[in-house]
Amino acid sequence: MKTRRLGGFLAVVGGVLFSLASIAHAAPFAYITQSFSNTIAVVDTASNAIVTSVDVGFTPFGVAVHPSGSHVYVGNMDDGTVSVIETASNTVVATVPVEMAPFGLAVHPGGSRLYVANLLSNTVSVIDTATNTLAGTVPVGNSPVGVAVNPAGTRLYVVNNGSFTVSVVDTTTLGVVATVGVGQRPVGLAVDPSGSRVYVSNALSGTLSVLNAATNTVSATVTVGASPRGVAVHPTGSHVYVANGSGTVSVIATASHTVVASPFTASGLYGLGVTPSGGHVYAASQDAGRVYIVDTGTNTV
Repeated sequence: MKTRRLGGFLAVVGGVLFSLASIAHAAPFAYITQSFSNTIAVVDTASNAIVTSVDVGFTPFGVAVHPSGSHVYVGNMDDGTVSVIETASNTVVATVPVEMAPFGLAVHPGGSRLYVANLLSNTVSVIDTATNTLAGTVPVGNSPVGVAVNPAGTRLYVVNNGSFTVSVVDTTTLGVVATVGVGQRPVGLAVDPSGSRVYVSNALSGTLSVLNAATNTVSATVTVGASPRGVAVHPTGSHVYVANGSGTVSVIATASHTVVASPFTASGLYGLGVTPSGGHVYAASQDAGRVYIVDTGTNTV
């Protein structure tokens, strides 16, 4: 078992390391928010060693990485800002005001836009990454907590925790084109590599909703562990991984929509992601203050 004492959301520089940050870079690093110390831990995934910590705003939570690997974006919940970190120097180079309680973040595949779900404003802020300025605001459902963009960059998916829905946003017009009902208290989401499916964890229902991206309808519902949160997809699309607050990682075969393994790590799991090769899943526990590494070949920690 390998663990690191960290917590929060996960994002990575280095291939397609986590669903919250899919990028290409020579040396992979994980960027993990540490909300209680208002910092970001930078972890070398080759050695699983913390190389530095970066001071950001108050109560950082969501994190995403530019596709080029040049910058990391961090949502600071308690001061309504996004910190922009330059990865070459691991320093904050800009602070962008958004709305109340920025929570989940996602970068457009082209790198031109950053999308920020504002939990207490019921909006998504759109940031121009070239200028680090606000480019638009999209009203969505109640208490948006998670965002994800399809590989084509044409659709933005927003999980609305308070209204039990997913808003589907046209990234060109910034208009909501569909609203899809899912389970109770949805939290995390991820889009598969083909863009044909969107996976949404429902914390209160203990389920994973599978959305058909072509029809914007729920095509399947999978029972997972208690209080599911973070979601990540294997680079091949063969499996989906769900971090359950109860301490397990549900491993779901996408061909059959069945849970094939549930390795236990620690309670309070939230963020997780898959390495570029698909060989490992990293899962962060808020309760334990650790990151657990799961071998996807054996589904063991």
